[in-house]
Amino acid sequence: VLRDLSSMHRLVVATGGGAVIRPVNWRYMKKGLSIMLDVPLDALAKRIAQVGTASRPLLDQPSADPYTAAFTKLSVLAEQRGDAYANADVRVSLEGACS
Repeated sequence: VLRDLSSMHRLVVATGGGAVIRPVNWRYMKKGLSIMLDVPLDALAKRIAQVGTASRPLLDQPSADPYTAAFTKLSVLAEQRGDAYANADVRVSLEGACS
């Protein structure tokens, strides 16, 4: 999909978080401007706990506390993907914009 979209102009593509871990995807993303929206893990975990994890296979774990399960898994993913996210051309911190 990124290969097909990379030839288009004036287009915004919101990839999933896992897209950044595949080097082939960066080959296409670097044809444009890549922007990382840096949302605090606490805010992400709260959102996920509110809507549930059924549509997010990496986070769908049986737990008595959905927030803690989401926060724990998101922390691991952030650590694993940190170097890949650092490849973005621009980082926009949403600290304070998310509650």
